Amino acid sequence: MKTPSHFHPWEHEVYVLSGQGKVVGEDGEKKLSKDVALFIAPNEKHFLMATGKAPLRFVCVIPNVPKEMHTAATECQFVKSEEL
Repeated sequence: MKTPSHFHPWEHEVYVLSGQGKVVGEDGEKKLSKDVALFIAPNEKHFLMATGKAPLRFVCVIPNVPKEMHTAATECQFVKSEEL
């Protein structure tokens, strides 16, 4: 599975809990695996994609975003892995 390719005006950090995958951004692609952390700069177009047999599980951290920049993406959302 993969996230849609997207960008937003805030930075965020990703910490991989388990699985194998990759992040594809403007600087190319980087492999993801357990305990890898990465920084995604504001306005950088990117997507994350699982590449292994097990689900890619990660935590995405979005810093304080000014209220005028709030979107559905800045709100906490819980999605079952079966829905991904």
